[in-house]
Amino acid sequence: LKYINDDFLATAPTYVRDALLEAAIQSGNLGEAITAQRHIKQASPQLKILLVKRVYQTLSDKDFKSADRLCSQLASLYPDDVSAWDTRAYALREEGKLFEALETYQQMQAKFPENNSAPKAIAGLLMKLGMPQAADELIAKKHMAISAQEKFELEREIAIRELRWA
Repeated sequence: LKYINDDFLATAPTYVRDALLEAAIQSGNLGEAITAQRHIKQASPQLKILLVKRVYQTLSDKDFKSADRLCSQLASLYPDDVSAWDTRAYALREEGKLFEALETYQQMQAKFPENNSAPKAIAGLLMKLGMPQAADELIAKKHMAISAQEKFELEREIAIRELRWA
């Protein structure tokens, strides 16, 4: 596997590329698996699983720089996969990059309008960013179901904000 490179993969038959990708995934060698994946038209679900596991491992280790890099690779390899976008936004949120997470969730919502998790995540981020009124409007517009606790927190934040500016 250490001899995998772009020149070799560009000319290798499909079955060889597939076998090398599978071997890289089985060995856990993420770098070689990503290199091999770039040359295969069909996205590997095993590589996606490996990437997502590594993202969550780096997040639990508080290694946000690695998580961000892995999420970028995940999104570039799987641009039409909603979970790749969701994982990237989650990692940004965990890192404390709330505006970037908000932007990623908004892009996710535009790209996957049928997905229900993006609007709720956007509403949650709007709350964290001190914009409860915008969160309330989004919840009403999307007819989102929220828990009694979430509703209470939202109403409390709106009331606090109104009192603060009264």
